[in-house]
Amino acid sequence: MKIRFFTNAAMEIITDSARILCDPWFVPGAFDGSWWQWPPLRTQPEDLTEYTHLYISHIHQDHCDPYTLRRLPKKDVPVIILKRPEQFLKRRIQSCGFENFIELDDKETRLIDGVNITMYSAFTPNAFIESAEMPNIIDSSIVVSDKTSTVFNANDNVPTAK
Repeated sequence: MKIRFFTNAAMEIITDSARILCDPWFVPGAFDGSWWQWPPLRTQPEDLTEYTHLYISHIHQDHCDPYTLRRLPKKDVPVIILKRPEQFLKRRIQSCGFENFIELDDKETRLIDGVNITMYSAFTPNAFIESAEMPNIIDSSIVVSDKTSTVFNANDNVPTAK
């Protein structure tokens, strides 16, 4: 297994049987132009042609960037997301041209194209304000395992001791 890091949370998890593009953000100016990659990226969304799956952890624009998603060349790949009753993430991704989804429940493991993928919902009630009464309902993490390696992609989902 290999990891190809791009920027922020954008990376690929590469196995013998799958290439999972995670949280792609390649178009500068997220959050109404207030977030930019530095140094500027050379990789453009159109350059990414080998991914077999997408994993989108949550709806924040530095993880689920509609400008990047619309420009990705392969729209027929399965998109792996956390299954939630609120469909805002799925609808955002669909609006960018993707229709093939693999929705996993919290702590569900599924064999997908030769790799085991386990999904986790938010580990903390609120990643930024522990005393907040509003729960963290958006974040997710995945664990990808093949015959030789395991990768935990936590992104913004802060693990806890509990």
